[in-house]
Amino acid sequence: MTEKEQEVFVPTRTIKLSSGILYGIGCGIGGSVFILLGTAIGQAQSGVFISLILGGILIFITALNYSELSTSLPVSGGAYNFSKEALGGFLAFIIGFFLWIASIATFSFSAQAFVVVIEAFFPLPIMKNLFILIAILSILFTTIVVFRTQKLALKTLVSLT
Repeated sequence: MTEKEQEVFVPTRTIKLSSGILYGIGCGIGGSVFILLGTAIGQAQSGVFISLILGGILIFITALNYSELSTSLPVSGGAYNFSKEALGGFLAFIIGFFLWIASIATFSFSAQAFVVVIEAFFPLPIMKNLFILIAILSILFTTIVVFRTQKLALKTLVSLT
């Protein structure tokens, strides 16, 4: 490292507050909760209400933590950079790796949930392979939208929320 200070990239604000709130709701709740809710009610009955309240409280606490950390560390990278600052590089890598794996699992489950919704609205006697193709195409479409630009991904998420 030289004597000069490294330049720190501070991201500029590109989204409005309303879009950010809808983005947070979409990420916090997710579309797959509506698929699991029927199964959960069938098994836990009235206990589902308590679990939803507790889940909402946990999401609220997590959102407060992220807002505090984002204010104190205004750099791109989210949970990875927060944990790197607090715990060091190796543990930050482990946390980032498992967040990445969790995102892939969530994304796959959401694609399957999308297919379940399509099957419910359009009960056509067609092959299961077509529904697998729909899931794969939804993953490809979402990947293209996310890699294309953050604004397009945000507009798509807000319109679907």
